[in-house]
Amino acid sequence: MNTRLEIESSNNGNSANLKFVYDDFGKIYRDKATHKINYKKKQYILDGDKFSFTQEADGKLILLGSGIENGKKEPYRITISFDGENLSMLKETRTPFQFRNEYKFKRVAKTSFTPRTFSPQQMKEDFDVLQKTLKAVHPGLYRDNTPEELDAKFNAIEAKMNKPLADSEFFKLISQALSEIKCYHTYPNPFNQRKEIKEGLFNRKNYFPFYFRIVNRKMIVTENASSKKLSKGSEITKINGVKVDKIIENLLTVTFADGNGTVENRIKSLELDMFLGASFAPFDIMFPLFYPPKKGAYKIEAMDFKTKKRTKFEVPAMTKAERVAEMQKRYGKTPSYDEGWKFEIWEDNTAYLQVSNFITWKLSFKYKDFLKKAFDEINAKNVKNLIIDIRGNGGGDGDAPIEILRYIAKEEISCGSPIKTYIKTAKVDSTLFKYFETYDKQIEAGLKNGVPQNFYKKADNGLLEFLFNTESCKSYKPFENGFKGKTYLMINSANSSAAFTMSRLAKQNNLATLVGQATGGNKRGFNGGSYLFTYLPNSNFEFDIPIFGYYTEGEQKDEGIQPDILVERNSEDVGNNFDRELEKVKERIK
Repeated sequence: MNTRLEIESSNNGNSANLKFVYDDFGKIYRDKATHKINYKKKQYILDGDKFSFTQEADGKLILLGSGIENGKKEPYRITISFDGENLSMLKETRTPFQFRNEYKFKRVAKTSFTPRTFSPQQMKEDFDVLQKTLKAVHPGLYRDNTPEELDAKFNAIEAKMNKPLADSEFFKLISQALSEIKCYHTYPNPFNQRKEIKEGLFNRKNYFPFYFRIVNRKMIVTENASSKKLSKGSEITKINGVKVDKIIENLLTVTFADGNGTVENRIKSLELDMFLGASFAPFDIMFPLFYPPKKGAYKIEAMDFKTKKRTKFEVPAMTKAERVAEMQKRYGKTPSYDEGWKFEIWEDNTAYLQVSNFITWKLSFKYKDFLKKAFDEINAKNVKNLIIDIRGNGGGDGDAPIEILRYIAKEEISCGSPIKTYIKTAKVDSTLFKYFETYDKQIEAGLKNGVPQNFYKKADNGLLEFLFNTESCKSYKPFENGFKGKTYLMINSANSSAAFTMSRLAKQNNLATLVGQATGGNKRGFNGGSYLFTYLPNSNFEFDIPIFGYYTEGEQKDEGIQPDILVERNSEDVGNNFDRELEKVKERIK
């Protein structure tokens, strides 16, 4: 049986409480015992039963005593073996000694972090710093809210800080406040949190043991790390008695996207897969803050995909390391950034190029060489159709999508809608800089000392138009050895930032037929470029503030890029291993 053991030692180190959780394939059993050692008397006391002990070697104790076995008093021998990572307890009974049972444990977590509680004064001091830094630096603070609207939203959140709150509750409030700005790049960045914050908030035993997609507000299982058999494609309908659509609605308050018209982008960000589950996924961070496990477990209600039967069961929460290890054991190693780039030539004169990320600085190969080799092969084999799949790509290096588009362009690529660059201020109050860190020392120096006056001019929208090293509308020439056939670009709601830009340029310049669902991002523009990492004084929680606003000129819809061929998602596709978007493209090619 899968068993978890938590050990809480006493202050003097002479005793400990052992809490056992047994996972009997969907049914949870719990037990606890107190173990105490009296070294002077060579006694080991287990819930009142006394055993004498001998120590044969470092890391090994042999306990001798007696107990009731099948209604009869029998001698007991318990052998405890341990090192830094492993613990085993072998129990033998009767004469001569016979095997009774054995526990074998491997350490999955060791946490020295003590949960913190913040006073109303501490939280309000932090929240005051948050608002001051946003108002001083963020160019898009009032892009989707008037000052009055945002103040009202912030006041409502601050009103919840009227009593002491645990660190997890305060982190949730900070996330909800930043979500109201409606900026994809303004959020508590888990990668930039201090080590102790990561340890305390993100390394707890509260991880959900399933990976899933969210299709039409349904949670559809893709991978399963629990002991309960649940087929791929099954729908989880309730967690701890709460309907999934209600869970999604609450989690949307701590998601991040550009503008009001990109709700699907927010929903998509809540999904879990083999790649995200091994990193800092928004669902893993935020879900336990709203719905923590009860007594170390989650109660699940689901509809099994294969049997079509409703089922109720209980599964233990996991640590991230524990879940990743189990997922890798069942489904293979966690995909790398490299594996997000794939090129193949199929039959029917079709080539397939998958680019699941633009995080080029984490690739082990030079992406430009990769693309050149791919397109050289396309031309050498006279391929007629090209599928470029950027589904799930959330952005990254802005040069990478341009490199791809130049291979498929027949004419010069125009930016289509001119974009201007803005900053909030030319100089930031020096008292705020004690809360900031940044990787861009040139930007930091400029904001500290003052941006030179010839670098900017006042704009009608209350911001400063940034003039240095920016182009309102840059065009790109196609490569000479580019692709001459028909291109299909597969997109979905995960596409933001650089992936949104690629979709926008492809659409505006008729470079490809876009297939799938509307992207994330926003036609009106976004905030990004360089960032200040802001650390709040009491909680030490970090959040990113983008320094530049890149806004499209003229009236634009508050939405992402719409596909030329809309493909409605179907929840049954997961269980059927059916790629509806790809099949639509193949059908179109035929």
